[in-house]
Order: sequence, then C-alpha cells, then structure tokens
Amino acid sequence: MESFWSTIKGELVFRRAFASWLQSQSEIFDYLEVFYHRQRSHSALNFVLPLTSNSK
Repeated sequence: MESFWSTIKGELVFRRAFASWLQSQSEIFDYLEVFYHRQRSHSALNFVLPLTSNSK
C-alpha cells in the first residue's frame, strides 16, 4: 500500500497544481481507473498490462 501511495503521489499529485478539491478528486479518479488499472504495467503481474493478465 505504501508503494501505491508513493507511485500516485510521484506520478500525479506532486506534478500538478489543482485548482480545486473537486478537480483533484476527478483527476485522481481518472488516473486510477483509466491509467493505473488499465494501462500501467505492474511488477506483481510480471510487467504485463492488467487487462491483458485478466483475459488469460
């Protein structure tokens, strides 16, 4: 879990200046649902994309 928080902070939160709380929530949600879970390769999956590993 600590690795996850470090990743999201380093890849999204610390690189942006959000205009509002609502904007930060929206962009974090998009990051998780669109990029992190679907496109970003994960070491726990042998660096296979998550959607690819689910289809086996």
